[in-house]
Amino acid sequence: MAHRLALVLLALAAPAALLAFCLGWPWIGALAGGVALPIALMILGAARRDCLGRPGRLGHLWLPLLALGLVLGAGWAAILALPHGGPDVAGLPLATALMIFVMIPLPLAVLGLAYALTFDRLGLSPEDLERVRAARGPGTHGTGA
Repeated sequence: MAHRLALVLLALAAPAALLAFCLGWPWIGALAGGVALPIALMILGAARRDCLGRPGRLGHLWLPLLALGLVLGAGWAAILALPHGGPDVAGLPLATALMIFVMIPLPLAVLGLAYALTFDRLGLSPEDLERVRAARGPGTHGTGA
């Protein structure tokens, strides 16, 4: 389910962002390209397949992804609402400071921490490890290949 949602979101968000920026609609372009596109890519990366190869679920990662989507949406709204980039903060326009100090490190920190905290449930299971070892084949044990 999560894979299909992410693929549909990608298929809609990419052309919508392109069209919006070409037509001069920055709000729609920011929503599609700055919020929907990164969230869809993160869903594709986080949703793992089960042992039968069926598309997987997000598990408890849906909550940090939703929160991140809201933060990205609010960040882009704030950036686009600031006239001429806003007042200077530490020598940078406020819009630039928001992008550099909030919208870039926040996804890395929040999702990295969320994935680390749920890795024991979402990471490789003992059955997955056995499939990997079996796929490696005979004669390759201990070679590091």
